[in-house]
Amino acid sequence: MAFTEISAVTEKAFIPRLVDNIFNSNPLFARMYRRLTIADGGTQIVLPVLLNQTHTVGSYSGADEFLIEPSEEVNAAVFDWCQYYAAIQITGLDDLKNSGDTAVINLIKTKCVVAEKSLRDRMGQHLYQDGTGNAGKNLLGLAAAVDDGTNVVNYGGLSRTTYPQWRAVYSANAGTGRELTLGLMQAQFSRASKDNERPNLILTTHGVFNKYMSLLQPGQRFMDSETASAGFQNLLFQGRPLVVDEQIATVPNHTIWMLNDKYFEFYVHRDRNFRFVPFQMATKQDVAIAKVLFAGQLVCSSPRLQVRIEDIDPTI
Repeated sequence: MAFTEISAVTEKAFIPRLVDNIFNSNPLFARMYRRLTIADGGTQIVLPVLLNQTHTVGSYSGADEFLIEPSEEVNAAVFDWCQYYAAIQITGLDDLKNSGDTAVINLIKTKCVVAEKSLRDRMGQHLYQDGTGNAGKNLLGLAAAVDDGTNVVNYGGLSRTTYPQWRAVYSANAGTGRELTLGLMQAQFSRASKDNERPNLILTTHGVFNKYMSLLQPGQRFMDSETASAGFQNLLFQGRPLVVDEQIATVPNHTIWMLNDKYFEFYVHRDRNFRFVPFQMATKQDVAIAKVLFAGQLVCSSPRLQVRIEDIDPTI
């Protein structure tokens, strides 16, 4: 089978499944996938954000003068694109061992499954990190977005010292494990609630999930049917699904993320939306290589409405 035919089959039969499985492997990615923001380009992603209320409003009587001086309510957060790749390789020896169209297709299918799992795990891990890995090339994850300036002072080029609204709810215990209680969860949930805005997705580890279950009476162990139908085991807290994500670190202690996901956007560049680059022979090797390329970024327009609770020891 010629490389053009192999490439055509791979792009049509296996790449869409690869993309679906990457996004559906993670509760937050699964939600973002339903409403991706496809961007045409630009050197950076520019996101207008509301940081202050205007002072040019108020009551008046008769011919009172209005306050009309300009005020800074809207600023622009600026984010760099991050890029990911997965290489699919067929050596000359692979080709010799898998003669015949069916054998070749099965080989490509296996290679695509390996690429999918590897890329899925890598992006899933980076989702919870701060983007500084690999010399700052990684996805700008939740650790950067959901912080109050303790660990990440600037987010999207804006200072959390200057703009209090740019600070998330961050609760740590100086690296020392602490007990999970409903009171702790409720206190932090309330801090990120304003008017009718409240976190609507809670992500955590197996250990915290099991500990939380033990705090509930059997009659309180309700589930969110939509989240469950997507394949994610969950319990409800304040009517919001609490879901396990195995990519959340458990060392040195466990973390809980309470997110208002309507203020997250997953930008994807239209020309790198898991673009498939067909198989080509390497210049100096008996290897044919195809690539899957991605460019995008996860951005948050309201860290103020997000929660990060660290240092939970579910064994206490």
